[in-house]
Amino acid sequence: GSSWSLWATGSCDQPSAPSAAAAVVLRAVQAAAPRSRGSEGDPTAASTAAAEVAPASAAQAQMKAKSKKAKKTKKEKRAFDMSQHRQRHVAVQIYYAGDKYCGFASQGGVEDVETVEKHVALALEKTKLFGGDGVKLTSSHGYSRCGRTDKGVSALGQVIALPLRSSFPLSLNAEDLPKFPGDTVQLGGNEVKEMDYCAVLNRVLPPEIRALGWSPVTDRFSARFSASSRTYRYFFMRRDLNIDAMRQAAQHFVGDHDFRNFCKMDLANVSNFRRLISSFDLYPQAQEEAPAQGQRGLGELRRCQRQEVWYFQIHGQAFLWHQVRCMVAVLFLVGRGLESPEVVARLLDISDVDGKPQYTMAPERPLVLHDCGFERLRLHFSPYNLWRLTADLEEQWEETTLLAARMRNALSFLYAVQVRRQDIAETLASLPTSSKDHRNKKRRISEANAGEAPIEDGGAHAVPCAGDGTLSWSEALEMLGGVDQAPGSSSKSYVPLLDRQRAKSMQEQLETMADAKQERRERHDAMNEGQG
Repeated sequence: GSSWSLWATGSCDQPSAPSAAAAVVLRAVQAAAPRSRGSEGDPTAASTAAAEVAPASAAQAQMKAKSKKAKKTKKEKRAFDMSQHRQRHVAVQIYYAGDKYCGFASQGGVEDVETVEKHVALALEKTKLFGGDGVKLTSSHGYSRCGRTDKGVSALGQVIALPLRSSFPLSLNAEDLPKFPGDTVQLGGNEVKEMDYCAVLNRVLPPEIRALGWSPVTDRFSARFSASSRTYRYFFMRRDLNIDAMRQAAQHFVGDHDFRNFCKMDLANVSNFRRLISSFDLYPQAQEEAPAQGQRGLGELRRCQRQEVWYFQIHGQAFLWHQVRCMVAVLFLVGRGLESPEVVARLLDISDVDGKPQYTMAPERPLVLHDCGFERLRLHFSPYNLWRLTADLEEQWEETTLLAARMRNALSFLYAVQVRRQDIAETLASLPTSSKDHRNKKRRISEANAGEAPIEDGGAHAVPCAGDGTLSWSEALEMLGGVDQAPGSSSKSYVPLLDRQRAKSMQEQLETMADAKQERRERHDAMNEGQG
């Protein structure tokens, strides 16, 4: 009406808080109003202009939005054509912490299983370094890996080989390509280097997976079959393990042996279980030196030795499925005094033990594929890439070390707590023991009661002082048998390995597989006859 036309032409007071749409209409009408009114300033003409301009502005905005949307839909994703780029066959060394992954290799097309190889493939796809649409990491596309690590196993020296996109043009002759990654080539007056594959991949890989170094290789190079050796390390706490006995037992593994009793037999893919072990030894990891006996008590010295970190180092040409973890599991039994070192030699003698005894493998997380050896492979390590990786690992190491320091601080507090000898003697007396250990138990009770002194009358809150019938929990723990004998720990009697139930022999398993195959063939033939 007239009030609307007066407000639209600015002839009356405007609303205090007009909407955004009203503001747009107002500006459009104000611009058009003088031309609509003419010399008479007709308010009816102004009202008509407002009615015409408002829908026109809305229509224009809608048309612009549709136009932008149409342009976006026209921009289709163009497929990457790898044939327009030079490719080079390269070897790449991969580091990964395997705690959160279901092994290195992809699980036969199962997309939702988290593996290291799955994330490497995703990184290659994002960076357009390998293959193209639909190209997978398979041997038919030139891909190979040095080892297949199990779930939870980590690697420092894993190596893969595959063709990757090069920064050099197709027009450059193959013999003119640089032989070493850091070298340059003169192109059009400019010095051109190959792209840093490790830096490119590490920008998109998860923080637990990193490319360490790379090198160009020939098309005939295979990360699996060209490898001359593989080295594994398995870390463990020393505790009360007999290092000398384990080292003696480990020497039986060295040489060419049949390891069917030290692996999980995969008869569908493997028929030869002989493998060559070049060396097998134990080493303490570099750490702070333990206090000398004169500086601390014997209990403190033994506790520091128990907390030492050691590792097995196994160097061989190739390994079977779960072989390292099975070998380590038997060595732990030797270290605990449950088996003699000669049990390894007995298990390696297939004519003597033709069937793997039932035993539990060692845990997977302490195992690391430490190195993969190649006779003529010189990897290039970029200083920039190593710098970044070292900073990342230092940060992770610091966080883990501080967590371990908190745990050690709590343990140190517990070891220093003073307990009454009388309480230790009563605890020992309450423990169930066999007739065989009865004399040893009486001796330990006598040791606990030695030096017992009466507590001075100090009321209900009297606390015994050190030396007045008390001893530190560290000393008391030795009398009780250590943490391995803590309440709730397994107390089953141990059955020697050679006395345990054994799996079927290799020949028996092959016969079982043949019978199952024959049954499937007969069922198939019967179904075909029924259909005929």
